[in-house]
This record gives sequence, C-alpha cells and structure tokens, in this order.
Amino acid sequence: MIKYKIFGKVVEFQVEQSDKVIIENLKTQFDYYDFADQNAKTEILIEIVKSSVFNNCVAVNPSIHGEKENGFVARYRNYDVNYQIDEDRLKFTLTIKHTKNALLRLAKKINNIEFVSREERIPQIIVESILVPAVFFDLRKFIVHSSSFMNPDGEVILLGGTGGVGKTSLGIEFCTTRKYKFVNDDIAVLDEDANIYPNLALPKIYSYNLVGNKPLKKKIFSSRSLADRFIFELKKIIQGPSKVRRKIDLESVYSGYIKNAVKAGKYFILTRQNVEKLSIEEVSAELASKINFDIIQAEYSQFFNHLSWHKFNSAILNKNTILTNEKIKTQMLDLGEKAFKKMDCFIVKIPIKIDHKKFVKELADLIETTE
Repeated sequence: MIKYKIFGKVVEFQVEQSDKVIIENLKTQFDYYDFADQNAKTEILIEIVKSSVFNNCVAVNPSIHGEKENGFVARYRNYDVNYQIDEDRLKFTLTIKHTKNALLRLAKKINNIEFVSREERIPQIIVESILVPAVFFDLRKFIVHSSSFMNPDGEVILLGGTGGVGKTSLGIEFCTTRKYKFVNDDIAVLDEDANIYPNLALPKIYSYNLVGNKPLKKKIFSSRSLADRFIFELKKIIQGPSKVRRKIDLESVYSGYIKNAVKAGKYFILTRQNVEKLSIEEVSAELASKINFDIIQAEYSQFFNHLSWHKFNSAILNKNTILTNEKIKTQMLDLGEKAFKKMDCFIVKIPIKIDHKKFVKELADLIETTE
C-alpha cells in the first residue's frame, strides 16, 4: 500500500501479491509527487490485480463493456479497468493482459511506440485511463489538453491545442533554454479559480521533437541500451518520426518542476492554419472553454463511449449511473469559463508549412512578449 497526494486528492495504490516489478515501475513515476500520510483518508483507491475484472458482470453490452452494480468495466486493447464508487470514494481496479510467451512479449515490446513492456506501461495506463478520468468525477476540477510551464517571474502559461501541434517542442524550448519550470505535459488539471494542480506524468518526446536538438537526444539516450537506440532509429525510418517516442525523467532534462498548486496566467490555443506568418489574437473565456471541451471529447472518446454504454445498460437494468457525458460537458464548460475568465486566453495561428526550428524560436519569443 502506497499513498500519494495527486491533483489535490489522497490516492492509494494496492498491488496484488506485492509484485516488486510493478511497484518499482509505480515508484519511478509517482515518487515525483508528495507522499500522503498513511493514516489519511483515501479518496481514490487504485487496485492492480491479476484476475479479470470482467468477471461477475450483470450485463455486457457491447462485448467490450461490462456493467457492475456500482459502476462499469471498460475493456481496452491490453487491459481492463473497473470504474466504481465504493462508499464515499472512487475505486478503480486494473487488470493487465499478460503474454506468457517470451518471444511474443519481445515482439510486442519492439512494436510498442516507446519500446516498453506492458508492465512498464502500467504508470502511463494509470495516468491516462484512471487518474485523468477521475477528475471528471470531481465537482470542483476540470482538465485542459495542454502543456504548462512556469516562467522565471512565476507566471504559469498553458499551451493548448490538438496533438502534434507543437506543445511539447515549445515546452522543451522554454524549460531547457529559458529556465521555465515544468508543471505538466499533455493534460492540465485546474479548478474554477484557475489554480493548476501539477500533473507530473513523465513527458513523451517524439522523434520530431529532437530535430536540431542533439543535446536533448544525447540526454534521452545516455542511459539506454544499444537495442533501444537501434529500434528508435529503425522505427523512425520505417514508420516516421511521429510513430516513435521515449519518456524522459524530470530531473535530467527540465530546469525544475512544480509540485504544488499554482495560479495559471495565460492560455494559448495552438492551431495550424493557412496563414503566412505566426500571429496571436485574444479570445473570450467562453470560446476557450468550448474549444477545450471539444478537444477533450475527441481525446477521451473511448472513455466517453463507455459512459454512453453505461447509461444504456443502467437504463435497461433500472439502476443509477455513476457518471454521464452530459454531466461532464455541463461541468467542464461551466468550470472552464470561470477559470479562463481569470486568465488571458489567446488563439495562436501557425502556418501549416513552417520550419520546425523557426516555429519553436519565433513562437516562444512571441508568447513571451504577449501582454
């Protein structure tokens, strides 16, 4: 049993049979957070078990969705998650689908975008399929698809937009050359007062993020095996730079990271458009909230599908739902508009065809001079 303080909540991990490999992988990721008092009341319980959580469902409609008395089970490609409310806390039970054949395990590791095993992927699965969805149950918080950083003056900026638009590359520029501190990569957790709760999930660096940045590439691969480096280069050639990535730790690459909630100051929504040059224009909090919700809805479409099936199954079983898409939308739009009114919100127009190094340098300069 391990307890951490994550997104302002006491999160407890329980690992069946005290699997040492899983525990070490969990600690590699979650030890960046503060430990919670072991006597503190658990608000989110995460169990990792070997037996299938798909057992004893009261309904299975469709085949990848199982209904339970106090929640539901979502069947993803390589794992299942049971989402439920247990008394007055959220409880999530995770089952990883293991492969016994050693050669098949190796083949799947090579095929993985990060060259990691399923056991090594557990922390990422927990962040993306458990901890982030847990925010949807919180009446006081919402999520923003963004990377966030604190500048040397203490102001926190959010870089939002769809995947692959340049958020990570800008973050690398800010943190490695301009002394910004890391707050989160990919998903930010905020409340209506624009407080942002650090999401210390390890950043994912794609091959295209390393273009023209040899020092960063050297840091990423300095402690990795020859096989790891070879697979990275081979997949980059065969599948392209957007199909291969590696995670990086927060100490060796970034100039520091934030562990406690801080105020967010500016929100930049990055977009690729048919324009000749980079530009930034202010937008309303209402529009910023709507744009963010649309992005989140697309990014978490699998989870939202399960909520739709949960609603359908609950109706035919005559039982209450634990969460609905309608509730999430209402809550996110409301909290988002309140939070963004306390920030300065902008749309960033980026030429569809622009040199990557030029884009990073010029946009970083533009963002820093935006009032």
